[in-house]
Amino acid sequence: MHIEYLLHFFVSFLHKLTIINCTEARAHELAAKFLTLDNSIVELGNELKMKNAVESANKIVTATNSSQPLFNRSWVKAGFHIN
Repeated sequence: MHIEYLLHFFVSFLHKLTIINCTEARAHELAAKFLTLDNSIVELGNELKMKNAVESANKIVTATNSSQPLFNRSWVKAGFHIN
């Protein structure tokens, strides 16, 4: 899994993980793997929480096969790299 690879190499830099997922159950399943972090669960559909999470992010990592965007690109800081 992509996030597991990143956690392995960047765990010392990562203090909070916000998971945005299509289903709350899947988001909780993913968060359970990373209980040592201050995990936040952001359910798709809660636009205000998603917007706050994206706007305040230091890193954004996406792993989806969705044909629709997960979030509005205007929420991303100018020049921000998304992996």
